[in-house]
Amino acid sequence: LEALEASADLELMTLAREGRSDALAELWTRHYDGAVRAARRWTTNAYDAEDVASEAFSRMLAAGGEGGGPTGSVGGYLAISVRNIVVNRAKRHESGNVRVADPEIYAAPQSTHANPVADRVELGLVREAFNTLPMRWRVVLWRTAVDRDSNQTLSQDMGMTANAVAALAVRARAGFRA
Repeated sequence: LEALEASADLELMTLAREGRSDALAELWTRHYDGAVRAARRWTTNAYDAEDVASEAFSRMLAAGGEGGGPTGSVGGYLAISVRNIVVNRAKRHESGNVRVADPEIYAAPQSTHANPVADRVELGLVREAFNTLPMRWRVVLWRTAVDRDSNQTLSQDMGMTANAVAALAVRARAGFRA
């Protein structure tokens, strides 16, 4: 059965090379979910996985347009493409980077926005997020970030070891970011 599917995929790939959009749509239907599953093994979130899977398809079609592309299993070709894309992105440290025309505007951010309404909304969102955290997390966050207390000082006040306070602070910051 797999041999039949592979040969059918290669026939569809030949038709896609000839510009048949229905063949391309069928390849997409058959293999997109598998490419996304492969990408999820290598990426940190669903959006990156979908982006990588789409890029793998685009590259496969570009290679097909030049006479290249899969000569065996289309699914295997896409899985290898997904892995290569993720590895190349990681080497270039592009994942998560924001590209802007003038990166200097972020080098030294201003202390206030030009829009006071946006400032008020942002402050409200931060306050709301902070208030949803467990009390111990709020205490650790406030005392380490605002009061600048050391883990040792907090450990004495909270009846914990300094290492436990540090671990709690890491979890609290992650929870606050989420």
